[in-house]
Amino acid sequence: MDTDLRSALTRVISGDVIAIATLLDVPHQRVAADTDGISLTVRRESVARVLRNLAQQEITGSQAQQWASFVRYGHVPQPDSHEPIKPVRIGYEADYEGAIADVISRLDEIGDLIDGEVPDAAEISALLALLGLPGLS
Repeated sequence: MDTDLRSALTRVISGDVIAIATLLDVPHQRVAADTDGISLTVRRESVARVLRNLAQQEITGSQAQQWASFVRYGHVPQPDSHEPIKPVRIGYEADYEGAIADVISRLDEIGDLIDGEVPDAAEISALLALLGLPGLS
């Protein structure tokens, strides 16, 4: 596997939203092929990192949504590609799987016509609490 690609995937899984840009330049088939046999697990701290960065306006709602979509579905949409999609297998930390899935689902809704608003500080605190973490101070 390409070291830069592995590094980008590791950073994305750890909540580094900006690292998704590296994946946009790589054909999906290569990402999927290079990740076969690799365990990728999103932990609650990774999700919390995205939430806190969103609250501090270090990332945009669109960036948070793109990250959530990738860790939810296992691929970055590439509209110009006509190749079949084989999702990258991404798991969630077992003890917090349901909470992680709920928060990722909420972040993936950003930009939708219904319920698509960027979460405010109160909602972000509630999402952090869902993950069993302290809210924003």
